[in-house]
Amino acid sequence: MSQDNDNNQNPPQTSDQSQNQEQTQAQNSAAEKAIAKIEAVKAAKILNNPDSEWTLLQEILQEIMATHTVMSPGSKVASAKLREELEYEVKSRFSDAPETLELLLNAIPTARAIRDWIKKDGWNDAVWAKIKREGLFTSEKRAEVIEAIRERAVKRSDNAAKLWLTMSGDYSDKVEVDNATVETYREINKILYNKKTDD
Repeated sequence: MSQDNDNNQNPPQTSDQSQNQEQTQAQNSAAEKAIAKIEAVKAAKILNNPDSEWTLLQEILQEIMATHTVMSPGSKVASAKLREELEYEVKSRFSDAPETLELLLNAIPTARAIRDWIKKDGWNDAVWAKIKREGLFTSEKRAEVIEAIRERAVKRSDNAAKLWLTMSGDYSDKVEVDNATVETYREINKILYNKKTDD
C-alpha cells in the first residue's frame, strides 16, 4: 500500500520533462561559464599595463601578429588560429605562475571576439609599433634593403626602379601639371615637329 502511495506522489517523468530538465541544466551551465568568463576578464585587468590602452592579452596577440607580418608579409591568419597561438603563448610565458596562467587562460576570448579586437581603431598601428620596437627597422637594415632595391633597379627590374625612384623623390604617380608646364611641352613639341619636317 505504501509503495502505491509513493508511486502516486512521484510519478515517472515523461520524455518531455526530462528534455526540459536537460535544457535547463545546459542553460544554467552556460550561464555559469559566462559569469566565470566575465569575472576572469575583470580579474585579468589588474595585470594590464596602466600606460597602455590595450589589455595584456591584446598586447600579446599584437606581438603574435607582428611576428606573422614579418615572417610572411601580406598573409592573413584566421582568428581561430590566432586564438590557438595566443593560448600557447600565454601557457609558455606564465607556466611558472599558475594563478596568473589560470587567470589569463580563462580570460582568452572567442575567435569572434578576437576578430573584433583586430578591427579596433589603432590596432594596426600597435602591431607595427611592436615590429619597430623589435629593431627590424634600424638604419643599418634600412640601408641594406634600399641598396638591394637599387641593385635590382640597375639590373633592369622596372618595379624595383619605380620603387627606388619613388623613395628618392624622383618619381610620383601623380604629376601636378600647371599651365606653364603644358605650354612648355607644346613649345618643345613644336620645335621637335618643325625639326622633323625640315629634315
